[in-house]
Amino acid sequence: MKRIDVHCVLGSSANVKLEITSEQELIDSLDYYNIEKAIVIHSMARDLDPISGNEKMLDWTRREDKLIPCFVLSPHYKYEMGWAETEKLLRKERIRFVRIYPRLHGFTLHGAHTREIFEMAAKLHIHLLIDHSEMIDAHGKDMEIFESLLKEHPAVNVILTSVSHRNNMVIYSYLENYPNFYVEFSAYANMLAYEEAVRRFGSERLLWGTDMPFRMPGSAITMLSYADISMEDKENIAYKNMEKLMEG
Repeated sequence: MKRIDVHCVLGSSANVKLEITSEQELIDSLDYYNIEKAIVIHSMARDLDPISGNEKMLDWTRREDKLIPCFVLSPHYKYEMGWAETEKLLRKERIRFVRIYPRLHGFTLHGAHTREIFEMAAKLHIHLLIDHSEMIDAHGKDMEIFESLLKEHPAVNVILTSVSHRNNMVIYSYLENYPNFYVEFSAYANMLAYEEAVRRFGSERLLWGTDMPFRMPGSAITMLSYADISMEDKENIAYKNMEKLMEG
């Protein structure tokens, strides 16, 4: 079955010992596991400097057809080059996906910077990714502002990544109420994730991801391959839903 990975990071990590330690090793892993394409950021853009890291990511995505570029956007761009020039850059590079790390990069989900990024994403028809850890409070609860952003920016498709089974009820609420909400289940330890979500909401807003290199793809591949859902639903999750986002 064809697969497109929505949740992938190029580059090494200084804080975690990983089996995959370089850009080429990740590309080789995509080949080994028969993953046709991957939406990728670069670890440098997340951990050190978004601007330099995004440039490094583009160097790789220009050379490798398997890699689909995902920009890490932060206020660094606003104060370095301005949002107008950032928009020009995103258009020039034909970027369809951006990722934000408000907690990690020192801005807030409820602040003006985030709203400006959402407005830019709506204007450019860009899809926005965010890890679940970036939208929870100090007690591990989802911040209400996330739901407000979904409601206020219906033209922006928001893809939630790295969410665990303990957050099922709030994920179901987002799927039920916001057509612009998408989710991937790489952090689920099976827990009938696909079966339960498809039964309630269909498969059209479920995406497939691995979280490589922090997780190896075996569990994500197995969880979808053996899910008790139709082949049509499996194909939607594995690649068809992502192809629609890439084209739309």
